[in-house]
Amino acid sequence: MSKTTPSIYFFNRQVKAAWALFAFFMLFGLFVVDAQPVWQSATTGTGAGGTINVNQPANTSAGDLLIAGFMFESGSGATLTVPSGWTLIRRTNQSSNVGMATYFKVATASEPANYAWGSGGKYSVGISRITGANGIYLSSDSSSAAAGSAVGAPALATNSNVLVLAFYTIKNAATFTAAAGTT
Repeated sequence: MSKTTPSIYFFNRQVKAAWALFAFFMLFGLFVVDAQPVWQSATTGTGAGGTINVNQPANTSAGDLLIAGFMFESGSGATLTVPSGWTLIRRTNQSSNVGMATYFKVATASEPANYAWGSGGKYSVGISRITGANGIYLSSDSSSAAAGSAVGAPALATNSNVLVLAFYTIKNAATFTAAAGTT
């Protein structure tokens, strides 16, 4: 499988809670044939209208897989500004309250120092750098939980050459606690 044309198989978990407390969960399995995918570094940025520049993750090299999680207010009503060269994995909206979109790109030898992301409301972007990945395989699932319930990830059968990434978003202030066994 070529690093420039990853296959995509998606796994999405949406959590809905009462009182305008909404969360989304996306889980990615990065499967490879010959190597172990390894999360190396990440960078983040937040904005409130307009665009911001989010730096490329530290030590990004040609062939690295970059995964961006873009979390934003206004859900289905939001218009997103995405840097050129990024491919949409999936966008999930909880009505017009909150949304999440995930993107990927394979780094080239001429990557810019930063990437311009934007939306009309409040938003945040996180970019992870993965080495050793030859593809992205994602599956799909969704469920709901009441306010105050724990956000949980569905079971995912994996093998030894899998890296799982999870992205969360919520409209109101909240803390997410990673499940036992995750790092």
